[in-house]
Amino acid sequence: MDDTKLASLVASRICHDIVNPLSAIGNGVELLQMTGQSNSPEMQMISDAVANANASIKFFRIAFGHGSDDTIIGATEVHSLLSEINPHARVKIDWQVPGDIPRKCTQVGFLLSLCLESAMPYGGEVVVHKEDNRWTIHATARKFNPDLSAWDQFQTPSLDLAPRLIHFTLAAKILADNGRVLKKTVTDTSITVNF
Repeated sequence: MDDTKLASLVASRICHDIVNPLSAIGNGVELLQMTGQSNSPEMQMISDAVANANASIKFFRIAFGHGSDDTIIGATEVHSLLSEINPHARVKIDWQVPGDIPRKCTQVGFLLSLCLESAMPYGGEVVVHKEDNRWTIHATARKFNPDLSAWDQFQTPSLDLAPRLIHFTLAAKILADNGRVLKKTVTDTSITVNF
């Protein structure tokens, strides 16, 4: 078993195990709301945090978790997931990929969105677009702070990277395994990647 598959299985297990207690907390908040005991800013904060955590876990499960090569992810599922994440996220993701696509493609789109988000400390927007077999992911922000050494992963992947940037290594490996080459264009207010 290669290291990437092992890591994805670990990520899937972690996501699976965290979903259960988060769901229990969410159910508890709903019960409190039904009894009228939750009309406070504190309870609203807890409810929002649980919703955000659940959405993030679903996103990370696709981005980092393991799935079979023939799994298809529907556009409706992706849009629903992003609609849960976007209200709480500093970087909004606009998924403009038509139709249902293989899970591996969705995974790469999510990972590259995280790569772009890493360069956007003050927030911004990421637009994911696919036409035929060509993907374009375009990020805009008022200020970028790209870690150029992290982007080097797409030329020479290695594990000599901070854990907070591991999505660069994983995206680079998946693209390389599928014979795809990433091209990057950077300006003061945008970063565009194509593969």
